[in-house]
Amino acid sequence: MRHMRIPDIPRGTIPPDPVAPDALAGIPRQQSNPPRWQGTGWGPFRDALRSAGIELREGPVHGSLYVTDAGGMAHGMPTACLVARSAEQVATVLRAAQEHVVPVTTRGGGLTTEGESVAFGGLMLDMTGMSRVLAIDPGAMTVRTQAGIFWHELAENLRRRGLDYLSAPLNLTSSVGG
Repeated sequence: MRHMRIPDIPRGTIPPDPVAPDALAGIPRQQSNPPRWQGTGWGPFRDALRSAGIELREGPVHGSLYVTDAGGMAHGMPTACLVARSAEQVATVLRAAQEHVVPVTTRGGGLTTEGESVAFGGLMLDMTGMSRVLAIDPGAMTVRTQAGIFWHELAENLRRRGLDYLSAPLNLTSSVGG
């Protein structure tokens, strides 16, 4: 078994902070979802969705809304976008994507910082169209929502009922589903 050698640090010096912003300077940044898809299966995928009554928004005019995330380091372009409106629609899309081997990237508020919500081809499935509170049970202190609701909208809804939840301020601008 190999052991990692911890370097000796002279007394009185401050070692580099491994999480400091410059700690990874000079190391090439790798995307969390690099482009591997070559567009195969797109036509049959689009046709399957059209036959189910689902129209995709294709091209850079629509895709440019999703080029990057809050981190701004990853840049990609989806082949098409769809704002999800129902769980049934999402299920139809994911079944077709599975059948035709088309990558799907889901996105909520786009506040990821490492490229997780940036698409490199394939479909961008925007969950913000599903933004309803489905049930609130004050007795059990539970709430059931759709994935696209923003935390600040949920907070307002809960406060109207005399409830609240603990959250970091940044979370207020993100969505429950990402």
